[in-house]
Amino acid sequence: MSGPLAGLRVVDLCSMVSGPLCASTLADQGADVIKVETRTGDHMRHSNSSAHGLASSFISCNRGKRSIAMNLKCDEGREILWKLVLKVDVFIQNFRPGAIERLGFGEPQVRERNARIVYVSISGVGESGPYAGKRVYDPVIQALSGMADNRQLRLDLVSDELRGGTRADWLQALEQADVPCAPVLRRREVIDDPQVRNNELVVEFDHPHVGRVRQVRPAARFDRSPTAIAGPAPVLGEHTRSILRDLDYGDEAIDDLMNAGVVGAAQ
Repeated sequence: MSGPLAGLRVVDLCSMVSGPLCASTLADQGADVIKVETRTGDHMRHSNSSAHGLASSFISCNRGKRSIAMNLKCDEGREILWKLVLKVDVFIQNFRPGAIERLGFGEPQVRERNARIVYVSISGVGESGPYAGKRVYDPVIQALSGMADNRQLRLDLVSDELRGGTRADWLQALEQADVPCAPVLRRREVIDDPQVRNNELVVEFDHPHVGRVRQVRPAARFDRSPTAIAGPAPVLGEHTRSILRDLDYGDEAIDDLMNAGVVGAAQ
């Protein structure tokens, strides 16, 4: 694996968007990212119609990772995670404040066992305050930031004015007046936009379970350590066995963990 972070190992305990996207950026730059999921998987896997638990949004936020599915509410599952903690360089979690501490993997506990680890916590509105314990997603942030205030009124006013000309007419007029502007593109138009094509922003590859997919290329570019999409997003528990073998679990022990419901693996 190439990239400036080649050789770095990351444990990703995140779900939904913010944490998984953060970890996938590290994977794009060469890090070995292990996504730790519950036995039912990241909620984002099932956010829209999907095959094999691979919704399009999940694919975009989890490419290039390895997946292990396990139950962190039992002692055996937590033991596996501790073994991973001892072997990795970065620990990323986006649980609601207080939840990771209740599991026993807060920053002080993790640093006690691995002092050199980079511990990353991601939260919606910060770790303290009246909203800290809430589940926070993009629409909630928009509401709290005032972006949703009178939004429809502004859209209606702009729409009424723009109906007086075509998109091309308005772009020409605005550009002649040196007003910053850009066309509002439909999704299918984005792929063929000349700026997108010039910068080679979209790449395509075959996913073994869902077929041909389009992805935005890694944003950062490096002269001496090129970045690349490390691979497709994993199905749930796709790498459970190989990860456990890396932790010195034998096949019989792995089978016992599976039969006990401690871990799960892709069929």
